[in-house]
Amino acid sequence: MNPDLLQHLAERTPGIVVTLLGIERQIIPYLDSIKMLSMHNSDSVVEEGKWVRVRKGRYKGDVGLVVAVKFWGAEVLLVPRLKLHLTHSTPNSTSSLKRKRTTDIPQPGLFNPEDTNNIPCPRRLDNGHYTYMGHVFEHGLIRKRFDLHSILSAPTSMPSCLFFLFKLSEHPSIQASTIPRPQEWVFEVHEVVVICSSKKEGIITAIQAMHAEVELTHGEGTIAIPLHDLRKVFVAGDSVSITSGSLNGRTGLVINIDNDIAYIVNNSSEGGTLHIDGSDSIQVL
Repeated sequence: MNPDLLQHLAERTPGIVVTLLGIERQIIPYLDSIKMLSMHNSDSVVEEGKWVRVRKGRYKGDVGLVVAVKFWGAEVLLVPRLKLHLTHSTPNSTSSLKRKRTTDIPQPGLFNPEDTNNIPCPRRLDNGHYTYMGHVFEHGLIRKRFDLHSILSAPTSMPSCLFFLFKLSEHPSIQASTIPRPQEWVFEVHEVVVICSSKKEGIITAIQAMHAEVELTHGEGTIAIPLHDLRKVFVAGDSVSITSGSLNGRTGLVINIDNDIAYIVNNSSEGGTLHIDGSDSIQVL
């Protein structure tokens, strides 16, 4: 191969360190050298319409949907984590100016352009999206740019709080995607489930990372269904046990079910009614 062409290729290959003195060279272990015989295009790491996990920064650990792939990385839709901008927040003493910078990560929440605390006011674009504090917002979600080293592909789950916020946004790209299931949702083989999109019932025969094999009732055969499209079958009056989250291990009696919210009378000494997001985080006793 032409030495100049080899130099040009090496300088543009991800993972090769280039300093002011040129390419940094080190001895590569034999087993690693074999793996380097096959090179992969960095653009193939992520694809438009696929879900990824952020590796660093304010959104570290969060998942998002890739909506555009560029030569420098990807544009990703995420649930915003914005600091509150209070209209009447003023320091009450000079000591407050010397406080150490907090490392607390803001809680996730959909962006509301009509929030009276938004200063300056968000600007509406011709396509119906908004810009605010240098960011673009679509259906309440933030559109951020990441290089390919800052994201990981193929997450199989996400926290339920993010799942429900993504669904609540009703963003067309989110609705058209195969959204990862909430990590708190637990399915098991032989459980009776209902398919949300078709209202058909069946029994789980196998579970994969993103879908389950469901044998439909009435001899309709077995089909693969995304996990987020399944709900466990239980009704008001069932005794249940909570199987995930901060209330894991609690038991109670189901008194009402409204969409994905189950209302459960708490059996513990604390009493009261528990509100559980996602019917799949409870197990019928």
